[in-house]
Amino acid sequence: MRFYIIHLQSAKKRQINISKLKKNLPGEVVIIDAIDSKKLTKNDIEESYFKNLYRPFYPFDLSSTEVACFLSHRKAWMKILENDPTGAFILEDDVDIDIDLFNQSIEISQAGKKIDDFIRFPIKNRERVKKLIIKSSKQALFLPKVTGLGMVCQFVGNTEAKKLLESSVKFDRPVDNFLQLSWITKVQPKVIFPSGVSEISNTLGGTTIHKKLPLLQKIIKEFLRPIFRAKMQFYSFFKKTI
Repeated sequence: MRFYIIHLQSAKKRQINISKLKKNLPGEVVIIDAIDSKKLTKNDIEESYFKNLYRPFYPFDLSSTEVACFLSHRKAWMKILENDPTGAFILEDDVDIDIDLFNQSIEISQAGKKIDDFIRFPIKNRERVKKLIIKSSKQALFLPKVTGLGMVCQFVGNTEAKKLLESSVKFDRPVDNFLQLSWITKVQPKVIFPSGVSEISNTLGGTTIHKKLPLLQKIIKEFLRPIFRAKMQFYSFFKKTI
C-alpha cells in the first residue's frame, strides 16, 4: 500500500508532520513535491486554467495557489497511473491521523476495492447518503448525493487517476470543486466516515491555499457561495452520473 504526500518544500513548519506521517502510515510513503505557485508563470496558468468551461459556472477567479494545488494533484494522479496498478492514497501535508480509526477506515474501504474506485476520507461529515455500501458499528462507506469539498486524504484507483487526468487537462475551478462534476470526470467518489483523518493547518503555519480577502470581496463571496452550492445540487441531481 502506497501513500503519496503532497508537500511544498518551502513549507518548513510542515516537515515535522511529514516525519510523523511517515512513522504512522501503514505502508510506503512517497513525497510529491507540490507545484509552487510563486514559480508559476502567466503562461503556465493560461495553459490549464480557463474560466467558465462547465456548468454550473464557478463564480470566482482562481488564485495562483489554487491553480498550483490542482496541478499538484494532477502530478499525484500521474504517479498513480504510472506506478500503482491498483491505486494508492493521496494525502496533503497538513493531515493528522487517528491511526486506529484510520486503519479501520482502510479495512472497510479496501474490502471491495477496485481499480475504478475513488474514496474520500473527509475531515467533517457534510455529505448526505445517496447509497449505503458498507455499514459497521462505527463507520459507513457510501455514495454521496453531492461530493463534498476538501482533498486532505483520498484513495485513487488507477483507472480513476487516468479519467481525472484526461478530464482535467483544462479546468475552471479548484480541484475539490472539480471532483463534484462526475458527469464530466466519469468518476463517482465514495466516502467513508468517520475516517480517522483531521486537518491541522492552523498549527502548521496556516493554510497554503487561501488568503485573507478585503471585506467587500469577502461579502460578495459569502453571497455567491450558497447560490453556487444550490446550483451544484441541482446539476448533481439532474445530470447523469456513474
